[in-house]
Amino acid sequence: MLYPITDLTQPPAVTQQKPAPETAAPKATDGLTPAQIEVLLKGVPVFSLTDAGGQPIVSKVPDATKGVTAIFMSPGTAGAALAQIKTKNAELASKLKINPVSLWDIYKLATSETSPFLIQFVADPAELDAAKPLLKEGRTVRVPLFVAKNKKDNGLLTINQKGSEAIPMFLSKKDLDTVLRKFGKPELLNEITTDVVDLEQLLGSLTRIKDPSIAKTTLVPPTESLDFLKTQPATKQNANESQNLKTTPGSDGSSSPIAGGVKTNAAGKVKTPTTVPAKTPAKPATPKKKQP
Repeated sequence: MLYPITDLTQPPAVTQQKPAPETAAPKATDGLTPAQIEVLLKGVPVFSLTDAGGQPIVSKVPDATKGVTAIFMSPGTAGAALAQIKTKNAELASKLKINPVSLWDIYKLATSETSPFLIQFVADPAELDAAKPLLKEGRTVRVPLFVAKNKKDNGLLTINQKGSEAIPMFLSKKDLDTVLRKFGKPELLNEITTDVVDLEQLLGSLTRIKDPSIAKTTLVPPTESLDFLKTQPATKQNANESQNLKTTPGSDGSSSPIAGGVKTNAAGKVKTPTTVPAKTPAKPATPKKKQP
């Protein structure tokens, strides 16, 4: 299980055209299959502090049968934690490194009854600060995901990815803002607002979420994380690969998850930015509106 785990909420629904019989969306009660969850999470790097053998630091929890290991959502946050450890135990810190690992691998550990430890996600403080003004009073998130939507009808921004409609959720608000600011015209950007979804809640509901649009979701890794992967010997050839986190003692030049931009069609409607987590060109598509 995730530690700590929060109440589940559904991300906003998105209006979509009725699919053809051969590509019909799954029933609302189906949730995602393991294969779909792997596709969603595998290309998203997260970070752990491990020894040379890939063994993570596990903290003891009072009255708990398992310890807890921290999974950081950005290399900078992991680096700050390592620096803090160094001030208290320099010898231990000298043996640790920031180890990138796929969110898919962490999800499997978090949902496995045989996992040797529990998982605690540690959000980037900058992303938490960016999310605060976007949240309604009384609402909190542990790990924010940022989604763009139409102000008028709350329809989520969609993209055309490999010939299919997708709903991008950004792990970095800065990345979302940069794309909209760089490629969008001010009068068109006035039609768009940003909403926040909790990553922990999303992960906890993937297999039973009642909103069929979840099958169209794609997670956009932070540019910072992709740039970090390029500095790692094991990941230079593929910025979306990450090392495995072992569970037994004993792993312009900048990357960007975005290609394309915000454009308009002949009718003056906004066309969305194209996001390519796997560096595959995609064509922009217009944001969909909810049907009455």
